[in-house]
Amino acid sequence: DEQKPEPDVPPPDFINACKAVLLNFGNLAVDEANQDEDLAAKVKQIAAEAEVVATQIYGQGMDVREQQDRAWAEETTSIFDLEQLEIEAEQRGEEVPWANPDMQDLV
Repeated sequence: DEQKPEPDVPPPDFINACKAVLLNFGNLAVDEANQDEDLAAKVKQIAAEAEVVATQIYGQGMDVREQQDRAWAEETTSIFDLEQLEIEAEQRGEEVPWANPDMQDLV
């Protein structure tokens, strides 16, 4: 097994950091001499480059349907299946083991 290099910052954390910068500082100018370019444009440019790198490392992302199809093909339980089981248990007045902290030994 050849191990792929891991980034210093996991992609979801990087995305959240970019969103926080845009939310809190997106209207600031990057350079006083160049008022046309704001911080938001720079952050979006960096995020676009990071997306290319993340895709090269991890491959193309999947949407919800693709994830569900993959779970089905690999015969695994998806989060949607677990949600449905939880809803059905609640309708019967039961509690699923993963939702009850007193039943951690069973999980």
